[in-house]
Amino acid sequence: EFLLRFIEKVNESLNNTKNKYLCENIFGGNTLQQVKCTNPECGNISERRDNINYLSIEIKDKHKLKDCLDGFIAEEKIEDYHCEKCDKKITHIKQVLIDQIPNILIIHLQRFIFDYNYFKMQKLNTPVIFEETLNIKNYTVDRDNNSIPLEYFDYELQGTLIHSGEHQYGHYYSLIYSKGENIFYEFNDMNITEIDYNTGMNLSFGQIGNSKNAYMLIYEKKNKNP
Repeated sequence: EFLLRFIEKVNESLNNTKNKYLCENIFGGNTLQQVKCTNPECGNISERRDNINYLSIEIKDKHKLKDCLDGFIAEEKIEDYHCEKCDKKITHIKQVLIDQIPNILIIHLQRFIFDYNYFKMQKLNTPVIFEETLNIKNYTVDRDNNSIPLEYFDYELQGTLIHSGEHQYGHYYSLIYSKGENIFYEFNDMNITEIDYNTGMNLSFGQIGNSKNAYMLIYEKKNKNP
């Protein structure tokens, strides 16, 4: 919420300037939602595009970023959904893919969820393993398009946002990765501390029984969009 509000305020301040599209050019992307009728005589596909400034993915019962992203694009069955074309209530298949990819990809790990067993919010301290480099082609509308070089979808880690604590309280701070030095800088309130690469990555992954872990991952596109 803070991130969205921050981008909104920056957009407002730049609205009447030559840099009015600055945030959109940096963070802006969109997703494509497709809902397909399974009637073999119909097969109608309805589409909707949504603008995004970050990608929010579920992490429950998952331990690798790849598995979380696979879950994001997983097909979902919708029973008894009315098809406007064949005018029948029938099973549809819904899927969401990334359409326009941003220059800065912010991945929000859904650590705060509502527990229906206890009817309260809780934090998932599940360790989530991710790589310094990320290729997102398999999660885009161009995943089967071999005419686009694979490198076009390459991203490099720039930093992580750490949350320490539980859902009802906690503290946020950031780790910024310096690739040239192969170290992280921890920005924690007024303090800036050097952290070696392995410590920074392991802290971001999180550990079972530890409430310090990455809440957001920030990746930068290797070959920028114009």
